[in-house]
This record gives sequence, structure tokens and C-alpha cells, in this order.
Amino acid sequence: MHQLIMKALISTRDIHVVASEVDIPPQSLIRGRADAIVSDKKEMYVLDIKSMNSMVFRTMQEPKSENVDQLQLYLHYFKIKKGILLYVNKDNLQLKEFFVNYDEQKADSLLNGLVSLKEKIDSNIVPARIFNYPSDWQCRFCQFREICDKGSQGDMSWGDFRVKLGC
Repeated sequence: MHQLIMKALISTRDIHVVASEVDIPPQSLIRGRADAIVSDKKEMYVLDIKSMNSMVFRTMQEPKSENVDQLQLYLHYFKIKKGILLYVNKDNLQLKEFFVNYDEQKADSLLNGLVSLKEKIDSNIVPARIFNYPSDWQCRFCQFREICDKGSQGDMSWGDFRVKLGC
């Protein structure tokens, strides 16, 4: 799907593909790869392509918050002020695009949360489950659901968690 979109972009005169499949600069907190950095000859944009089925695509009126968060981090690390979330309907190749401006406060909040999570893990603390567990839609499809069931609403020591796991 991404290759199909990239081929179309490369052949467009109005959009210049500056780079594709670009890793964020190396650092210790996260890794990631943006689908592309493009330019309209005036501004640069980080492009992130997402594919989905028709049922989800038809009802989508705004970008998914988790996609916006991911794009905010790309914008932060690439030091680019604008991004595009491009959603592709896998069933018929329809497109929806959403422009996203860099939000420094949002990016800082996301990074601070990741720093806090890393500090807990490095200190042998198992972080609390996500606040809307288990009703979050992602919980239904998560391969770690059984492990998460043994977690708690608050932080717990790694030793206590191992006991709950039976290790």
C-alpha cells in the first residue's frame, strides 16, 4: 500500500518526495520511521500513511489520536512544523488526508510520559495498566492480554508481578 502511494507521489509535479522511510535520529528513548518527508515547494511535511478497511474508513471524520501522537513525535524529532496523516481504504483505495501542525506542548507531554515509563522499567517497577483497561479497543486484540490481566491499576514491583505470573 505504501509503495503504491509513494509511486504516485513521486510522479506528481506538485509534491516533491524529499526522503522516504526515514528513521528518526538515534536516541535512547524511542525508535520510529516516518513514511516520507515531502515538500510542496513552500513547506516541508512529514507524511505518515495508514491503511484500514472500508467500515472504519467510512466513519472516520478526524484522524485517530494515536496516529496524531505518533506524528507529533516525528515532527518533533525531524524539526518539521507540519505533517500529513494519509488514510487509505484497503478495499477501494480511497484516500482521506488530515493536516497536523506541530504542537510543542503535546510532543513534550508525550516525551515526558515515555521518560517516566522508561524510569519505572529501569527501576523494576511494572507500570499500571492503561487507564481504560480492558475496555480500550486495542485490549481486545492484544497478544499480551493474559499478562495484563495479572497487572494492576497502580504500579507494582517486578517481584510482586512475577509472583502473580507464577514465576
